[in-house]
Formats: sequence, structure tokens, C-alpha cells
Amino acid sequence: MIYFKWTSAIEIGHVEIDSQHRRLFLLGEAVVESLIDSVEHKLAATHLQTFIAYAREHFKYEEMQMNSAGYPQAERHAKYHASLLAELVMHCNKVHWGQNTDSEALTSFLWNWLILHIDLADRDMVDWIKSQGSDVEDKRNSNLQQLSGNSPASPTTV
Repeated sequence: MIYFKWTSAIEIGHVEIDSQHRRLFLLGEAVVESLIDSVEHKLAATHLQTFIAYAREHFKYEEMQMNSAGYPQAERHAKYHASLLAELVMHCNKVHWGQNTDSEALTSFLWNWLILHIDLADRDMVDWIKSQGSDVEDKRNSNLQQLSGNSPASPTTV
């Protein structure tokens, strides 16, 4: 059974963030499968630790994008990220120590985060950034292309 399936409907229109979200879906799927299919909860704890480490990287990237663009909800969004991480760590500790782990509650938490947070908060953030004409990732890629000479705007030699 697949719990977290990535579809194009979930894409928010930012290549790098969408790629990171796709990876979070795969990691979330591994967490849920290990909770349900594994007699040994240490595997689930390991998957959760991997998920948390990647989520931290992802949040840093999103927060850098928000701050670079001057996103007015950046502080609120970052606080929400911190609360998500705190809850993930709590679940991870419970799994690690074999405490009455409610796999349905953890699955529901991951689903709410991965589906609802991405579709609402992250989509709003990317839409705002694009509406300001300040898609930081696109500008960085454009600058790199110009520096490497792969841009149509770069001068050509005859």
C-alpha cells in the first residue's frame, strides 16, 4: 500500500522546492512502511531520523528563499517549521524507545504536513515570491547560465 504518492497536482511551481518535497514524500513513505511492516522499531526510528535531517535541510532552503525575497510571512512560516520539527523529534523519540507508538497518529501527522502544509503554506509562499518577480532560484540559475555562457543573453564571439 502506498501512503504518500507524489503527483503533479502537489507541485507548487518551484523546481528545487518541488524536488525536495518529492524526496520528503519518499522518506515519509519509508517511515510509514517501516512502522507498519517492521517488527523492529529501530528501523522506523532510523527512517525518522533520516526524514528529520532532510526536513531540516529543506526548511533551511525554504527559509533562505523567503528571507531573500522579503516574504512577509517568513517568520510565521519558520515558526511553523520549528513546530513541525519538534513534533517529528517527539515521534522519533517515542519510536526509538519503543513507547506506545501510534502509527496511525504519526501517519496522519505526516500526511497533514506533507499534503496540507505544502498545498497551503508553501504554495502561498511560492505564489507570493513569483508575484513579486523575485523567484530567487530562477534568478540564481539565470546568473549561473550567464556566467557560464549558456544564456541567450550572453555575448557571442564570431
